[in-house]
Amino acid sequence: MPGKRHVRLINLAKWLVESAWVALRLFQERCEEELLWAAEMIKIKAQDLKGKEVKVNTSLLYQQTKFNLQREKSEGYAKLGIPISSVEVLEINSKITTACKSEDQTGGRDLVAEIKKWIKESERNKRCIVDYGAVSVLAAAFESFSKTCLDEHVSVLEEILSTLTLLFPLAGEALTYLGSASSMHCMVWFLKSGDLSRRRNTVLVLRELISSDHRRVNMFLEIEGAIESLYKLIKEPICPTATEALFVVVYHMITSTSVADKPIQKFVDMGLVSLLLETLVDAQRSLCEKALGVLDGLCSSDYGRGEAYNNSLIFPVIVKKILRVSDLKTEFSVSILWKLCKNEKREEKTAFVEALQVGAFQKLLLLLQVGCADKTKGQVTELLKLLNLHRARWECIDSMDFKSPKRPF
Repeated sequence: MPGKRHVRLINLAKWLVESAWVALRLFQERCEEELLWAAEMIKIKAQDLKGKEVKVNTSLLYQQTKFNLQREKSEGYAKLGIPISSVEVLEINSKITTACKSEDQTGGRDLVAEIKKWIKESERNKRCIVDYGAVSVLAAAFESFSKTCLDEHVSVLEEILSTLTLLFPLAGEALTYLGSASSMHCMVWFLKSGDLSRRRNTVLVLRELISSDHRRVNMFLEIEGAIESLYKLIKEPICPTATEALFVVVYHMITSTSVADKPIQKFVDMGLVSLLLETLVDAQRSLCEKALGVLDGLCSSDYGRGEAYNNSLIFPVIVKKILRVSDLKTEFSVSILWKLCKNEKREEKTAFVEALQVGAFQKLLLLLQVGCADKTKGQVTELLKLLNLHRARWECIDSMDFKSPKRPF
């Protein structure tokens, strides 16, 4: 009986192919070799076909395995590298110190490049480098090479700055070396000239330096062209990361109680207020927060507020940032608005008029209902009282936030 069934199956398969009910290709893809040979659907014997199939599958498996190994080599295992030891770190630290003493720029640059390569290989290497004092050694090397001719040592100084940006946050002795007079003069020189990468790395290191200790602001401001170089980089931005770092540096400079007036006046005269307002129009969250912080610092002085009053964008842009994206943006925006309105001394009370015309009263009232920090809440309450005195005549509603505005005039 099994033989009869097999014959019937073969005949049925032949008939299905001959009558075009089923395509020959489907039988060849899905049926066993013996049936295909018996039904005359293949020209090679079943046993030979099986052998050929094994060879093809073996070849495909080999090719796939080889491909996987190649991919692992290029994308994974080859990048792991060999973990470094504390002995290697201490040894290279000693070599860098020796290179500094002998003013060996080429040797020092190669040694710093080796540390940079280790850092990029793994997080473990980075921790080992930090734990065994390489950061302080690099900072000391930067100070040492910056004491002599900068033109001769520019390549090693660039390599050190580039490596230090991979080792943030900086602390302790590293900041002391980088905060020396020669180091800061070198960084200002880098800000004025050089390629974009050099200036970007300098700004990032300078942010770490200025943020850690306000006393370094005085030394930085005494360097000729320091403020001008910062403003130029804000006006001609390198990248968002560098611009954010610049705003942090400027913020610490203009909020330092001992020297705030001098940099504020210089920055305002160069046009920083207008530049900040233009940046705020379409800036991303982090950049916008830092730009608002700088603008808030500028508005802390009469000189800064005077320039802000003269800019027609100040109230539309600042009011628009209230209750948008982040609490920090709202706090800075309210603080700026509070400083501008509270210190308004012009007879026309233009600050109140412009604030009301762009819907400041409604925004502040909504913010009070939503809730905010205690300091901001006090400023909002005071602002509402000041604006309410002029509300009946000049009030209007921001159509972006409130529908069907009614403006009684």
